[in-house]
Amino acid sequence: GGNYANTLAPTAFPLIKMANLNRSVISLAKLEFIRPEIVPESKHRLKFGDLLFNTRNTLDLVGKVAIWRDELPTAFYNSNILRLDFDPRQIASSFFVNYIINTEQAITQMRGLATGTTSVAAVYTRDLLTFQIPVPPLAEQRAIADTLGAVDALLHGQRALLAKKRGLQQATQQALLTRARRLPGFAGEWEERTLGRLFSFLSTGNNSRSELTTHGEVGYLHYGDIHTKFNDFLDCQKAELPFLPKEKARGLTFLQDGDLIMSDASEDYEGVGKSVEIVGVGSQKIVAGHHTHLLRSDKKVVVDGFKGYIPLMKKTRAFLQQMATGVTVYGISKGNIKDTPVELPPPAEQQAITAVLTTLDAELAALAAELAKTEALKQGLMQDLLTGAIRLRG
Repeated sequence: GGNYANTLAPTAFPLIKMANLNRSVISLAKLEFIRPEIVPESKHRLKFGDLLFNTRNTLDLVGKVAIWRDELPTAFYNSNILRLDFDPRQIASSFFVNYIINTEQAITQMRGLATGTTSVAAVYTRDLLTFQIPVPPLAEQRAIADTLGAVDALLHGQRALLAKKRGLQQATQQALLTRARRLPGFAGEWEERTLGRLFSFLSTGNNSRSELTTHGEVGYLHYGDIHTKFNDFLDCQKAELPFLPKEKARGLTFLQDGDLIMSDASEDYEGVGKSVEIVGVGSQKIVAGHHTHLLRSDKKVVVDGFKGYIPLMKKTRAFLQQMATGVTVYGISKGNIKDTPVELPPPAEQQAITAVLTTLDAELAALAAELAKTEALKQGLMQDLLTGAIRLRG
């Protein structure tokens, strides 16, 4: 590719760089552009089916391969990327090579060719030319590429639908929680209260990861898992939690359905006040841990199912972020959490809002589960087709 000066400001010439290459696919999450005073060479313009190879990166990421599927009308590629072309007498489809170089076996083999350190490594052309792949007959290559391409098309459609539904869910949630949209039959005022008036604050643990086990009698909700594993609600029937030795759980409050668990520490402002509402406890014994607050309310005042949405409400969220302090880790005190304002609808409207949002959440979960099944299907097909365990006729 070309060594083009680039900018984040949009120009007529998008530039595909190493950060845009994911395994097998191109990502446009962060896009840079060739500076407007520069006219790129036509030989560096991407065309459908171009196979791109990342020559420099960390040791784990060097040698990434992705195929260009005309994600943009026009784009060029830069100097840390090779475009791989093949002898048509031996390789029928760049899509076939894209799939086979992205198998675990090929990725491991590619790392063995890399030269450099863990943080900066390179695969040089002379070494890449020695890279070996299994090559079935041309007709079978086409059949494999077509089969896996059909699954990729299905995945693309599922991801697009999931993104559309997620956008609808977020827009509906925002509208209902800010009163921009009122459900039929509701028109009264909402009452502003504080979390301290709405909830009691109960005891939580102060245990590190090193004290936890993989088996035991008392489940432990670590604040790190609130940030990384769960969104708004935690179904204890489905979640896999670590365990705290029961002698260390003495004096702690066991969680109940409807409890709101809020983290008081985050590595960024977006995570300040990240919370989950507890559901599906049943007969399990579970405690909340280090850097969390356990909030429990009168269920007649704040209905179950609505509490998980409270930290997402605009005024509540803004206050929590405003009160957070820190440099690399942002924290919020218990006193500030208790003073956090909440614009609370009456219980009947809470129930109505909850019914709408939980229906949308369930639809998202179902779509995500279907996507996961299709991804697993693709992995199984790749393993069978690209190792010759299953053969296809051209």
